[in-house]
Amino acid sequence: MIGPQPERSSRLDDRAVSDVLAFILVFSIIITSVGLVYVFGMGALGDAQVSEQNRNAERAFETLTVNFNDLQDGSGEVRVSQINPRGGGISVDDETQLTVEIGTDTPVSAQPVGSLNYRHEGTEISYELGAAFRADDGNSVMVRPPEFVCTTSGSGPDRAVLSYANLQSTQPSSVTRSSTLRIRATGTGSDVIRSSGTTEVTIEDSTHADAWERYFDSEGWDTSRPTSDSTGDVTATCETNGPSSVTFVRGTQVEVELL
Repeated sequence: MIGPQPERSSRLDDRAVSDVLAFILVFSIIITSVGLVYVFGMGALGDAQVSEQNRNAERAFETLTVNFNDLQDGSGEVRVSQINPRGGGISVDDETQLTVEIGTDTPVSAQPVGSLNYRHEGTEISYELGAAFRADDGNSVMVRPPEFVCTTSGSGPDRAVLSYANLQSTQPSSVTRSSTLRIRATGTGSDVIRSSGTTEVTIEDSTHADAWERYFDSEGWDTSRPTSDSTGDVTATCETNGPSSVTFVRGTQVEVELL
C-alpha cells in the first residue's frame, strides 16, 4: 500500500526555492562584477589611453626635432610633420629668453626664442632651442639633445658650438583639436657668429630649466641656477679661452604653420 506523499512535495518546494535563490545570487554576482569593472576598469583604460597618447606625442616631437635640425644644417628649406593632439593643445610660444656672451660682458646674442609646446592631461612636451623635452607634474626630462658642443679636453683647441632653431609662428599660433594636425616648418635664414673667449649661455624663463641643467652638466659645461624649481633660469659656461679657441653660434629662423 502506497502512503501519502507530503514529504516529497516538501522536498520539491525546497528545491524550487533553492533554484530561485541560486539564480538571484549568481545574477547579483554578475551585476556587481560588471559594476566594479565599469567603475575601476574604465578609469584604468582611460589612464592607459592618455599615457599612450602622450607617448605618441613624445615620438612625434622627436621626429619634429630631427626635421627642425635639418633646417639648421641646410639639409632642406621646408619640412612637414604630423601629430594628432586628440584633444590636447599645440602652441608656439616665445617666453624663453636666450643670452650668449663670448669673452666680454657684452652679449653677442640676446633674444626671445620660440618654442613648440604640446599640453595634455598634465603632460607638456616641447621643442626648445634644438632639444625635445617631456615634463610630467613639473619634472622635466630631455628626450632628444640639442646640437651644442663644449670641448675643453686639452687634446686640441677649445671649441664651443651653439646651433638652435628660433621658431616664429604664423596664425594661428595655438590650436586644440582631436584630428590630425600638420606642422609646416620653413627655414628663413641663419645668423652665424664666430668669436673666441669663454662662452656663457643663459636660458631664462624655460619650463625645462632642470633638464637643461642636467644636460649641460653631462656635456662638460659649468652650470649655475638660482633656484631648484623645474621652471626658471639656467646659466652654463664653456671655458673656451685657450690658444686657438673658437666659438660658433648659429641661430636659424624657422617659420611654423599649424595647419
